[in-house]
Amino acid sequence: MSVFDDSKFDYPSTQESRDMAKQFAGRSLQQIATGDPQIFGSMSSSDALAALENGTYRGLEGIDFGMSFGSPVAKLPNGMILDVSPGTIQAALKSREDQRRQILGSVLRDNDRDAYVEQNRESFDGLLSGMIEEGGLSESAAQVYRSQYEQNPAAVLTTLLGFDRTDMRAIKAAEETALRARNDVHGQGVDRRFALLQQENSDMAGQGLSPAAQGRMSTVFGGYQFLHSASNKSADWEQTTDSGEVAQFFAAPVVVGDPKLQQAFSALRQRVSEDPNLSAVDLAESPQFASLVKAVSASAARVAPMSPEYATQVVADLIGAGNAFVEAQQTTMSQRTGKAQVGVEQKGLRAFPPKQVPDYNDDGETNMEDRVIHAAEFVRLQLDAMGINASGMTESEVASRLVEEARGMGDNAMFAQRIMQIVQNRYNVPTFNKAIADLQGRQLRIQQVLNEDTQAEPAPDQTGSLRRKAQQTTNDMEVPK
Repeated sequence: MSVFDDSKFDYPSTQESRDMAKQFAGRSLQQIATGDPQIFGSMSSSDALAALENGTYRGLEGIDFGMSFGSPVAKLPNGMILDVSPGTIQAALKSREDQRRQILGSVLRDNDRDAYVEQNRESFDGLLSGMIEEGGLSESAAQVYRSQYEQNPAAVLTTLLGFDRTDMRAIKAAEETALRARNDVHGQGVDRRFALLQQENSDMAGQGLSPAAQGRMSTVFGGYQFLHSASNKSADWEQTTDSGEVAQFFAAPVVVGDPKLQQAFSALRQRVSEDPNLSAVDLAESPQFASLVKAVSASAARVAPMSPEYATQVVADLIGAGNAFVEAQQTTMSQRTGKAQVGVEQKGLRAFPPKQVPDYNDDGETNMEDRVIHAAEFVRLQLDAMGINASGMTESEVASRLVEEARGMGDNAMFAQRIMQIVQNRYNVPTFNKAIADLQGRQLRIQQVLNEDTQAEPAPDQTGSLRRKAQQTTNDMEVPK
């Protein structure tokens, strides 16, 4: 529930609302049976026909219902007339009327709320001014109250009336309430946009995409899942979420899903490899860098809009990760998962063994066997930091347990995913490479994909849908004009 919530509050009904309700209740049967072309909009007759089965409201508004020679009929927007059963017409009319009543109720409530806002604005302004001038309420908190007053006036007024402007504890409580409200509104927006994206992804998955296209779509959606979980708790998520993580788990999937962005990334990576001291300022002058920033910003806006500065930093981190990813992982501390998770990362990464692989078997050289032992020792240290006793595990058991943690939804998941990426990049041993390859639906192999200059199959056309084609009838029917 929102911090400010007027959903249970009954605003006084205005004369305009009463007149609209009376007009709706007095409609004739013909008006009830006739569709609304304005709401139907540019939908097709096949959409209207499908609505008879699926009950889609906008589709039903494209249909005029009536009787012809004693039988119920439906007239579609293209003039086609269909015989329908009494049960079908009854269900369609009931569904459409129920939705019309809901819409009317929403319109009436908005009218009444707006009137209530204006009627009480002077009281609200006086209360808020007093909190600012006498209590020292911050302007950022005051702006939250102003914004919320337009949407939930009764709840905001009640809240402000409960604060003593002369009590600093009350002022502090008012600040905290404003912050919770701001985060709440932000989180609801992020959740709403992600739900729409999730539905779109689900719809696309059922359209017979090729395995390659399905894989890219899954990869990109995984990035959106990360962004959703990272951003929906706080409006200030950029300040508490490491841009390097956003680069790895969101920006990288976005790039992988678009061949043109992969080319831009490859060009920038080549430039960085030729000049390791290249700064983000130098990179920002590149058209390829600008295209990546634009793509990441546009993609993020579908879930959680990024500031231009943060998007630029994310892309800069992504480019740097192309060559020095392992080293970046050793020093980057995630703040997203809170103090406990940061403590795990600090403990684990402090126990990072030397980069130089020792000659464990004393044969005068370091080989794959030495690398496997070294990688397993590193992962054991990280599992210990997660609170998992791995001292008696074999190399394969260590790899399996790391995968299990990375695939889970617990506090260790994000850290385990980062450790798997480090292992893959640093050690490149079969034991862990196979475990990583088996981890489907995650973004742990994103960097490997980015490092391969392969031509991906073009993304599928997302326009168009499957629609039923209506059949013409030769019956000469009469319907309401």
